[in-house]
Amino acid sequence: MMQRRIAEELKLDSNTMALFDMQDKEDDFNGVVPAYRDAIRAVGTVINRTLMESSFIMIFLNGGEEEVVLSRMGVTDFHQSIIIWTFRRRFLTKDMDVIGGSDLRHRGIITSAKTSGETIDKSFTDKTKLQVLDLSGNHQIKSLPTSLSKASSLHMLVLDGCYGLENVVLSNSSLKSFSFDGYGPASNLTLMDEHLEGSHRPKYPSHNVDKKDIKTSFISLKGCTRLENLFLRGLPNLVELNLSGCAIKILDIETMVVHVPRLKRLFLLGCEHLCAIRWRSRAYTHKELVQKQMEHFPLDLELLCIDTRPAARVLGCTRSSVIAQPNKCFKLQVHAITADARLARSLCAPIRHGGIESDDDVYFNIHINSSNDNGEMSKPCDEQHHMDAVATTGVYDDVFIKVGDALTPTMQAFPQPPISKFNHHIEIGEGSQNVESEVEISFTTPSLTHLMCWYVESLHVHDTSTRTATAPADLECLRWCRVERCPNLDLVFPLGSCPSSNLETIWASDLLIARCIWRDGPNQNFGFNSLRHLHLRSCPSLQYALPVWSSSFHSLETLHIIHCGNLRHVFELGKDYDYSVVEFPKLTTIHLHDVPTLQQICKVKMLAPALETVKTRGCWSLRRLPGLSLSKGLRPAPRSQLPTFWWEYERRRPAVEMEKDVWDALEWDGVDAGHHACLYKAPVRKNTKLCMHLSVAVIKS
Repeated sequence: MMQRRIAEELKLDSNTMALFDMQDKEDDFNGVVPAYRDAIRAVGTVINRTLMESSFIMIFLNGGEEEVVLSRMGVTDFHQSIIIWTFRRRFLTKDMDVIGGSDLRHRGIITSAKTSGETIDKSFTDKTKLQVLDLSGNHQIKSLPTSLSKASSLHMLVLDGCYGLENVVLSNSSLKSFSFDGYGPASNLTLMDEHLEGSHRPKYPSHNVDKKDIKTSFISLKGCTRLENLFLRGLPNLVELNLSGCAIKILDIETMVVHVPRLKRLFLLGCEHLCAIRWRSRAYTHKELVQKQMEHFPLDLELLCIDTRPAARVLGCTRSSVIAQPNKCFKLQVHAITADARLARSLCAPIRHGGIESDDDVYFNIHINSSNDNGEMSKPCDEQHHMDAVATTGVYDDVFIKVGDALTPTMQAFPQPPISKFNHHIEIGEGSQNVESEVEISFTTPSLTHLMCWYVESLHVHDTSTRTATAPADLECLRWCRVERCPNLDLVFPLGSCPSSNLETIWASDLLIARCIWRDGPNQNFGFNSLRHLHLRSCPSLQYALPVWSSSFHSLETLHIIHCGNLRHVFELGKDYDYSVVEFPKLTTIHLHDVPTLQQICKVKMLAPALETVKTRGCWSLRRLPGLSLSKGLRPAPRSQLPTFWWEYERRRPAVEMEKDVWDALEWDGVDAGHHACLYKAPVRKNTKLCMHLSVAVIKS
């Protein structure tokens, strides 16, 4: 902060000053309080160059006892200068240092330790100029006067030692500082104290007060939109704290919310300035997080709700709309909406602590976006985009039917996306910021990457301009992934990403430049062993979908691809793949539409013994269907010799729907290889390619 003051006095250029804003923002999200922020080396260089040929006098008003190293700020010893140091405000005037007696009320300051609650309530009816209200030590007051909301100039409220307060509810848009110390009144607290946790406070609770005498269980400062400074301490019965709508940037639990052992619910809705929650002075290390060495975690929360959208958009929602109660009881629930992905850094520690015995004890639903205007934290993403895409397929249905059923509506139909969220869910959507830089951070650092690697079970990415949205690391718990309408997304899963052994569904739609879904790499020890559904739509630049790292896709059941004009193979061989065949033992359904350059589904021989249905339209380059293998016993035999077997053979042959031209151009390895046209139910033969041309002509006319 001092370096910024020097730069302002020297009137440095705007580009240099912008470095402070960039670093301040980063420090905010890292939970670094202003007093501990380091100087910026690049700015120090500019300051040093500016002062090099100058003579000057600097007067430093140092509020502490420690000397500041000026050389780190760019003020080196060889400058021709005079530096005057002052410590502990010795340059402040007496008029500001000491305010007492009759001057208190004249300056808009009221202290009251013995006034009853009723008297206090009446006293604020016309106090529009009241700035400071100090009720320290008032044991008679049971609740705050409602008239405090009308004190339009109130900046500071002090409730230290007000042990009789049961609930504290206040909504005052002018309030900047709030103090409630269960240890007792401070010795000297004034308007000059920006940090309410200063040395003037008692170090230990008063001997005259028993913990049971401090009754406060609920504090709500919801709507105090200018509140920046907060100090709560020694409130053993406090269960819920609501700071919704406050202007706090860094909620420092270690210095602002101290010794509140029973706090279970923390609400931070509409806190648009919130950048970080600082759980302790030193960030948790990777070892502490992974090994769950967090015995001294400051809070044992059950519910944490965060929403950094503007207060006007979210403060009106009811609690039922904020919290979607899961069916299971969890030790901790985290609901968060934030535009900036860097806030996820503050969520790693409580999530890890909540799951200290088992990860299943934690539920989290994290949305990184700013476009949801309905004020609800847990409402599923709007499905209208999907419905609109399906609806457009019926515009020319009558035309297609008239010219020979070249394109049926069923071919345009696309499977519904996965919408059932698992207990560890992350959504990245429109208006998200800094996603790309956050997923590139090492998973050993508390960050969005850490949550993706160790926790996330369902991931939904949509309507974002980011080029990368997933972490290049092991995704240990991911069960489904849904990615749609991301025009700049090049790779859904970048080089270095390793699939979870639990991954069941990949659903991707409207990715304009994505070249593949999963990037090939040295991952020969991994595979898509649990993948059941692969659904791809409108990815015109897609060259392949997934690499082949093992000899079998053990669980794949459905393959559904439409409108992927550049796709040549669905499964591309990995660099280290040495086999000549890939098995798909559970694959039952293949649905391909408008994939004109697709030659074969897999680059090597593909075996699908459980295959039931193959439907294709507009796949004019297709040359091979999967082999069925002899294990199904599908070798043709004379009907007179094996009548029962024949009908079983007819029933089990996969049904095929495709154009005559494509069917006739297919290549086969022969019956003995389990790969022959007779092993499929031949499609009804129509000259559908000609019909397709006719349909286009009719539409254009």
